[in-house]
Parts: sequence; C-alpha cells; structure tokens
Amino acid sequence: MHVSIGTPKCDVLRESDVCDRFPFFKIAPLSRNILSIHIAMLDAHKRFFDFRELADHVAGYLKRPELVHLALTSRKLNRQFTPALYRTVDLRFQNSKKNIFRAIPCLQALARNIRHLRNLTFALQELAFYYNCVLTLKEMNSQNVDDTDAQIYSRPAWLPPPDIPASLLIAMPPMTRLTQLSIHLDFSPFIIYSKPSVKDAQPIAALICWLISSNPSLVRLDLSAVPLMDARSGQLFGDAIAGLSRLKELSVCIMCEREHRFQLGCRVIFSCRSSIQSIIMNFDDEDGRLQDQENTRLKDEVYGDMMVAMDARVQEPLINLKRLFVKGFSGWASAANLRSVFAHCPNVTLVRIPCIPYPLLDTNSNTMGEFVGRACSKINDFTYDARVLDDGLFDYLPCALLEALPAQQLVNFEYRGFFDNINFPGATLALLRHSTTLQSIHLRSKSSVNRISFALIFKECVNLTELAIPRNHPGEGHYITLDDALEYPWACTRLQVLTLSISGCELPNLREVPPYYLRDVPIDLTEEESQHFARLESLYRNIGTLTDITDLTLRMTKLDGNGNPIPPTRLLEPSTYMPAMLSLGSVHTGRPGYLHLLAGLKNIDRLVGSVRANTVEAKRTVEWPEAVWMNEHWPQLRIADFYINEKSVTAPFRWLRDRRELEDRGDLTFAEDEG
Repeated sequence: MHVSIGTPKCDVLRESDVCDRFPFFKIAPLSRNILSIHIAMLDAHKRFFDFRELADHVAGYLKRPELVHLALTSRKLNRQFTPALYRTVDLRFQNSKKNIFRAIPCLQALARNIRHLRNLTFALQELAFYYNCVLTLKEMNSQNVDDTDAQIYSRPAWLPPPDIPASLLIAMPPMTRLTQLSIHLDFSPFIIYSKPSVKDAQPIAALICWLISSNPSLVRLDLSAVPLMDARSGQLFGDAIAGLSRLKELSVCIMCEREHRFQLGCRVIFSCRSSIQSIIMNFDDEDGRLQDQENTRLKDEVYGDMMVAMDARVQEPLINLKRLFVKGFSGWASAANLRSVFAHCPNVTLVRIPCIPYPLLDTNSNTMGEFVGRACSKINDFTYDARVLDDGLFDYLPCALLEALPAQQLVNFEYRGFFDNINFPGATLALLRHSTTLQSIHLRSKSSVNRISFALIFKECVNLTELAIPRNHPGEGHYITLDDALEYPWACTRLQVLTLSISGCELPNLREVPPYYLRDVPIDLTEEESQHFARLESLYRNIGTLTDITDLTLRMTKLDGNGNPIPPTRLLEPSTYMPAMLSLGSVHTGRPGYLHLLAGLKNIDRLVGSVRANTVEAKRTVEWPEAVWMNEHWPQLRIADFYINEKSVTAPFRWLRDRRELEDRGDLTFAEDEG
C-alpha cells in the first residue's frame, strides 16, 4: 500500500509525527514537502495480540477450558492469557480428585500467578492452609537476608501461630489485589486439614480479618458463618471492614450469642465506608463445633466498651447505601441506638428488618415507624419480619412507616409474621397511599388461618404485578371472602403472579337434592345455585382479565358452622376443586362451566391449588373437550396441579401431555401441589 500526503498549502507531516502516532508505518521521504508512507502491515492475527486491551476483552468471552487451550498455544499467548486464567479461582475442596493439598504442581502454579487473582472463593480449611503457606514464605525471606540487614518477620500478636505442618507447604506470597472475595466457613464433612486454626473461633476470626485487611481494594465481600465469639474478634472484624474504602457489596453471616447480635451488627454498619451500596447481614447461633474458652466469651461490660469505641469511630453517613437487609437481629440495646442506625443510612431504598422488641417502641410503635419513614425517606422496597406480641398488642411499625413515606413511592411490600398484629383497617389504608406505584405485595403468615380484606387493593393498585398471600401450612395462612373478591371490578389487570385463598366458593349444601353434576339431564338449577354460579362467573371473569398472568395459585378455604376455617387435614375430601372452573359447560344439558372465560390466559405457565381433576365433580365435567381447549388456548402451560400422582391421570390429559411433547412445546407436569 502506497500513500502520498502533501500539498503546497498543507502543513508538512513530519516523519517523527507519523512514527509517534503510527509505529508500524515505514516512512520514505520522496521530496522536500511530500512524504511517501509505506505501510508494512503485519498479519492481522499477529498484530491483534500485540494489544493487551484487545486480548483482555476477548478473554472475557472465553470459558476456562478455552483459556487453557489458548494459553498452551505459544509463549506469547501464554503471557497474554495466563492473567485471565487466574483472575477467578475457586479453591474450595470438591472431591478427592480435586484436592489442592495433594496437587503440588497446582500449588506451585498458584504461587507463581497469585498476583493475577481478582475474584477468589475460599473455604475454612483452604484458608488456614494458605495462611501457613504465606507464613512459610515470610520465614524463608527472613532467613535469607544478610546478617547486617536481618529483618526477622514479626507476626502480629492477634494472628494465630503457624500450625505444625503435617503435609508439604508451598511458600506463597500474600494476596493483595483481590476485588471480590467469598469465604464459606461452613464445616465440610471431609477433614483435609485438621489443625487448631480451623477448630477455634478466635483463630478463624483472625484469619478472616487478616485476609480482608491484606486486600484494601475489595469491592465485593461475601462471608458465611463468621465466628465472632469474643470482644477482640468483634473489634478486629470492624477494623478490617473499616479499611475497605472501595467496598460496595457486603454479605455476611455472623455466629454469636443472641444478646450480642445488635452490638455486632451496629459495629459492622458503622464501620462501613461511604462507598458501600449493599449490606446483607444475617445472624446465627454458635452450634458448638467450635472450641472456645469460657473466659473469652463476650461479657456485657466488654460489649459496653465496644459500643463506646463504635460511637467514636462512626464513619460519614452511608450516602451510597441502597440496600439494607438484616435478619436475625436481637438483643437491641436502646431506641436511641436503633434510630442512629437508620439515620446513618439516609438514601437506602431496599430495607428488610426483623421485628423490633416492643419495649424499644417507646410504648407506641407509630413513633419508631414515623422516624424510620422520615429518616429513610427514599424506601421503595420494604420487608418486615414480625413476631408475636403479648397482651393483644399490635405492631403498627410497618403501617406507620408506609404512612410516613412520601405518597405513591413504595414499589414492593412484604410482611412476614402474624396477621393478628397487622390485620386491621390501617394496614389497607397505608398500602393505598402507594396504590399507583405498588407492584408487589407478599403477605406470609406464621399464625392460624385468618380472614383479611383486600377489596380495595384489587380496585386501586393498577400497576400490581405480584400479589402473593400463600398458605404455608395446612393450619397457617389467610383468606379473603368471595364477597371481598367481587366487591369491586379488578383494576390490577397487570398481575403476573397471583396466590390467593377464597372462602365461600363451595357449592350450596342442599338437603335431599344431589349436586348438579349427579342429576339427570337437562339439569335444572335451583335459585340458590343459580345465584351462586353467577357469583363464581364474576370471579372467573375477573381472573380472565389477567392476560399477563404466568403463575396462578387459587385455593378454596372451607368454613365450619361457626365460620372458622377447616384445615385441609380435617376435610373428608383432601382434593378440592373450584366449581365449574375447568369445565366448558353445555347449553343443551344445562351444565354450568366457565373455562371459556379464561381464554385470555395465553401466558399461564403454572396453575395450582384447588384445580384437582380427580374430584367427583371434575371427573364428570372435565373431559376431552376441555383437554383440547387447553391445548389450544394455554400454549405455555407447564405445571398443572390436576392430579395427585401419575397413575390417576386420565386419558384426555395423557393425550394433552403427549401432544405437547409431539409438538415440541415442552413437558407438561401434573404435579401435586405441596402448599
């Protein structure tokens, strides 16, 4: 390729300028003002790998086996792609064939390339082994220096001493460039490094703090089962977190005594730097597998000193924190300390907190709820884990918080607890303040079956996509009445997930009159039956407007003579069926059926609940026409809770399943609903 550049009116392009900008050009001057540039182009594939940025970009799209093959191609490519090969490493013991303790070449390769590690996953025994490898290198370096410049390695007093090696230790340099670190401290059934450093709570906590402190550039930190059983361990852990100025995501599970959880949790939160964006903190009880001296247990006075030290080292407000999930909190110190936690997180948007003990609610949970709602005024996703309050007390905190937030802001709301504490008109009114923004409502009960009213939710929450009110166990859950479901037309037509239990759907119990499906044709319905089926038709018509729904769980709740819910275990017929829901009906025979009202559910993927096709009613009303209709109108159906087991599936639905397989539309499972 020959390019001539230059005109009498143009600036002269000097050779030095071209060489600086295009080092692979060969310059040959042809005249005083004209340069002829001969481009000596190398082969494209050779020039491509001269640019490390391009090689790193390509490495991001390659899997580990592909990187290995590429690194074995040549020395040049080995230098280029070895860093990518060691950028993400999982050192956890998997099985006897992948035991890093016995693979000496692997350990040597790790030691040579440890500077390339950025994302590391550890387990407890590997962490202790690596720590001893680092101490081995430091001891070797201290012995190899000249006597005049001897620098004996001094191990900090809070670090455990080296273990007596039972296997060959490979000297390794410390990791200092990690950006992501995951340490899984759950005990493995395989004992591959049985040393004191993996049995005692204090050494384990010290090793974790040592590794964290050695990597100040960490951006993401994931720790499970961290044993903070003494004051020194709690302080070291807080100091280690405080040194991570770039940390954005912190997920930690702390093992400690219940009465000390609040202090440790506060210390972690107040130790985080302003760069933090997500804090997920869980607490668990120490299970006795760790050895710990009684005199090293945290004492109340020691924890008092820790709280003073914590207050003295509070960082600037966590202005970048968007997600705060706390689970298992207990041992709350005071309402003032609780307020300080929320005041420290002014911009948090996703919050999950456990139930706050009643004595800390200042005799009125509205006070605390209003404070949290005003201090964290940007909350749009709120989850509250409640528990039983004595003496008939109500926990108004979630409702007070929702009322204190700016109107039409909340997007997701989840309540986990006892509906005796929240089942009052104020709860519905608090939710309606966010009727246009609410997209998800999950109510998970831990108490007996209770009635709730959601008529206004169906009417006002126009943007709702998930409404889940599940029945966790036969004796736990909640339901709405058929009157509530029909009080207003449903405006929440964007629902994609609906889990609901409804009472009052069962057929009227008429004395000396058999059910409609056992009568001779043409069927003549009584006035009471006609009115009841008209109400059911309205319900099914509302459900049929949910054209975006993919997951539908619809259950019947039967009541006894006193209006109390009957647990499914006491029902004579465990399988339940929403009357005439899955039947097309017949004008000639007078048999009611409303399956055609659900023709708009083109996207439904899962249908469970009281839809059993093995009931007496369904066996007589759900047959071949219904199976053919479902094949045509529900093309995405994947799970249908029609039968208890495979043996009870009838011929029409066996055909439906085979038809789906023949048309390559996926498997269709008639699974038993476990809810």
